Amino acid sequence: MRVIQIMDDFIAGGGVNSFVYDLCSALNERGCEVLLIGLLCRGFQDNPAVAALRRDGVHVECLGAESKGEAAAHGFGPLRGLIAEFSRGEKTVCNLHLKLSVRMGTAAAVGLKNVRCVETYHNSYRRYHLQCWALHPFIKKYICVSETARKEMRDRFFLPDRDLTAIPNGVSVKKIREMAEIGDKQAHSGITRVVSVGRLSFEKNFSVPVQALSEICDARVTYTLVGGGPQEEELRRIAGGNPNVKLLGARSRKDALKALADADVVVMPSLWEGRSILQLEAMALDKPMIISDVPGLREPLGAPPLEENEHLRVCLWGILVRTEDKNAYQQAVLLFSGMDRAQIARMKDAVREKARAVDIENTAQKYLDVFTALF
Repeated sequence: MRVIQIMDDFIAGGGVNSFVYDLCSALNERGCEVLLIGLLCRGFQDNPAVAALRRDGVHVECLGAESKGEAAAHGFGPLRGLIAEFSRGEKTVCNLHLKLSVRMGTAAAVGLKNVRCVETYHNSYRRYHLQCWALHPFIKKYICVSETARKEMRDRFFLPDRDLTAIPNGVSVKKIREMAEIGDKQAHSGITRVVSVGRLSFEKNFSVPVQALSEICDARVTYTLVGGGPQEEELRRIAGGNPNVKLLGARSRKDALKALADADVVVMPSLWEGRSILQLEAMALDKPMIISDVPGLREPLGAPPLEENEHLRVCLWGILVRTEDKNAYQQAVLLFSGMDRAQIARMKDAVREKARAVDIENTAQKYLDVFTALF
């Protein structure tokens, strides 16, 4: 089978793009002929992920647009040409990721009878009703990255269940552990290192743990936040100059994974999530987690929501906290820092067991089953 993956740009800093790279590799290993197309030139040049795909036999093409507007204005013809040339009349699936790629990929494939379009729904989009309604007749299947995302597509966008399936995102556990150099990590005697990684934007909700931990971090408990975004300066002000709360700014994916590997516990405070690649990366590194009480974060760990009278709950894999409760984050970190090594080791074992289900090899086979069924 021929499979075309289309994404907006080539930036390889984690998230959706890193998932698409891993999916391309895994499908290629299963005997598919794979083409990856990026619409924008961002991140294309000197990209080691692109070079690795090409070494493995995956075809990679870039439309070269400088902006989304340029891609929309001038990219449909070249994109259709790439799809038609690669498919050569054989059974081909166009797997589309994120809004722009879905719009352009669907339009470019119209009339190619051997091509089936599949959308992977990654995010909780606020303004998607019109696009979803207009393109639904041309999309043969929607792959939702979690059961939560599947229910959202059904209930918010009124898509029929027959067109929806939930396939959780996966990560290459082996590659992540190699990139993070996890074998070199040593225990931190007497120090609890708390780490968060992510875009510093409203939906990630980092203001709550930064405020909470700036009040309790000292030489024995440190908090490191890796990432850039519109709230970076605000978060620095909230940290109040506490030298044990460190905002490192944006880092490469490799450096971000090293920071995760250096953590004793990972904090994920999001207000909502579809399927967090960062969470899967933390799981691949056996990291206990303190997560907010939202479905997209609970689902990979099989955690039920907090009861009405619960502010936090200690679980096998870490601690579940009330999403916007500053005191709950403080209490969770203090509880974790007071745990003995045996309990923390059991948490790591529980996370490792959960991570087996999210390895990209399992995910790729489920994608391939969906693609095959379309024909």
